[in-house]
Amino acid sequence: MFGKIPLSSSTATTDVLQPVKLAKDSSSASLMDFAFIKLKCGCGLYHRELKKNPALLCHAESEDPVMNITHWTGYIDGPEETPFVGGRFYLNIDFPAAFPFKPSHIRFIRPIYHPNISTKCEIYLDILYSQWSPALSIRALLISLCSLLIDPNVEYGLNRNALKLYQIDKQKYEEIARE
Repeated sequence: MFGKIPLSSSTATTDVLQPVKLAKDSSSASLMDFAFIKLKCGCGLYHRELKKNPALLCHAESEDPVMNITHWTGYIDGPEETPFVGGRFYLNIDFPAAFPFKPSHIRFIRPIYHPNISTKCEIYLDILYSQWSPALSIRALLISLCSLLIDPNVEYGLNRNALKLYQIDKQKYEEIARE
């Protein structure tokens, strides 16, 4: 059907590239394999980007780049002039199969008293939801999370108590957030 294709002109005709034969019912499996390979390549690119150009105050990497590149851990150091200064806040980052067309799932490991972070460690950041773009990198997400710690989004709060206190008594909010 395809014939023999020599690898080079000096190669014997027994050393040839053979076409890969797919079973007739393997189209869905091959699409899933392609999606996984694309996901793995994308995560690998983000990993190299963070190694080459690390972001200040934050870091993330795969826990096991060989076996599971889709689960990362990271941290954000508390920014200066915030109640979080001196703290290190750890994150879990999971990449869905549809990444980068769907955003990664990012959660803090421990609760943080912040208007945009729920008591269940969920984060509201618009670029993780309505403003997501496949062009955004993990580095950009980490920097955005640092910015969120500095400047909460008061239009949308996951922690209603923290949001209310932030709006009516910022000094008291900062005292509680430092604890």
